[in-house]
Amino acid sequence: MSEIRADAARPLVIDHIGIGDTPEALAIAPDGRHAVVSVVRGASAPHSAPGYTPTGAVALLSIDPDGVRRVSKAEAGAVTQGIVFSPSGTYVYVGNYLDRTIGVYRVSGDTLTDTGYRLNLPGQPASLGGR
Repeated sequence: MSEIRADAARPLVIDHIGIGDTPEALAIAPDGRHAVVSVVRGASAPHSAPGYTPTGAVALLSIDPDGVRRVSKAEAGAVTQGIVFSPSGTYVYVGNYLDRTIGVYRVSGDTLTDTGYRLNLPGQPASLGGR
């Protein structure tokens, strides 16, 4: 993933952040101090492929004046898609496409923790939105 400076005369890539293979969705916390990225990894690959993994991941990024850095990561379901923060910024909801669930994660400081709660859905969540 790239950190882009957008306030210059023209956008400029100023850093790269390793978060894993195939980032899918990004959400920024309401207070602007964190962002989360859903990472598919190899969960969408054929099971016989060398890069196949049964699960994806969620990466928590810290945003401050010194830049953006990955501070925490948690396992997620198969083929993560949409991702959104709760209005308070305390929780993150991740759509797991193949599992047909929404996973709930807690943000405490710079730590992302899987609560273990999964909301089962009748269909596959392809995107999520929030305000």
